[in-house]
Amino acid sequence: MKNVVTHWKIQRFTALAIIPLSLWLLYSIVCLKGFSFHRSYDWFSNPLNGILIILFFVISFLHLKLGLQIIVEDYIKNIKGRNIVILIIDISCYIFAGIAILSVFSILF
Repeated sequence: MKNVVTHWKIQRFTALAIIPLSLWLLYSIVCLKGFSFHRSYDWFSNPLNGILIILFFVISFLHLKLGLQIIVEDYIKNIKGRNIVILIIDISCYIFAGIAILSVFSILF
C-alpha cells in the first residue's frame, strides 16, 4: 500500500511543479516572439533558463510516466502484458527525457 501512496504523492507533486514551470515557459516563449535566432539562442544559453527548461522536461516526463502507468494498470488485466507495456513506457520516457536534456546541454555548453 505504501508504494501506491508514494506514487500518488509524487504524481500530485509533479502536477503542482509543472504549473509554475509551464507558466514561466509560456511567458518566455511569448517574450521570444520576434527575436532573431541569435538572440533566442542567447536566451536558451542562459544557465538559469537552461536549468528551468531541464526541470520542466524531467518533471513533465516523470508525470507522464506515472500517469500512463496508472492507465495501463487500470485497463490491462493481463499481468505479463501490463508489465511489458509499463516497461516500454518507462524506457520511452527515459529516452525522450534524455534527448531533451542532451539538447539543452548542447545549447548550454
